[in-house]
Amino acid sequence: MSTCSSPPMTEPPAFVCTAALAILDSLDSTVSRDLLGGWLSERQLPSGGLNGRPEKLEDVCYSFWDLSALAILGRMGWIDQKRLIDFILSTQVRPHPTRLCIHHPH
Repeated sequence: MSTCSSPPMTEPPAFVCTAALAILDSLDSTVSRDLLGGWLSERQLPSGGLNGRPEKLEDVCYSFWDLSALAILGRMGWIDQKRLIDFILSTQVRPHPTRLCIHHPH
């Protein structure tokens, strides 16, 4: 296999390629964990969320793919996980207490 010389251009392929290489036990002979981990960690924006590539907005989907690849690489510590958690939680819809659906038996 050839050595990866440049970072991926989109987030799902980064994860898919990283996962496939890890499954094949070829990750370390193919890519630099530090190079790819650095590129992925640079995807974290001030909001705490991760984007898929430079100049893209952050969102939960990008955050999932990037974080998953960072986990495989053993580089999750390279991002601010607290800020990422806060970002993800900020995107969730919180039910209004008076609009909770309560099941009543008939």
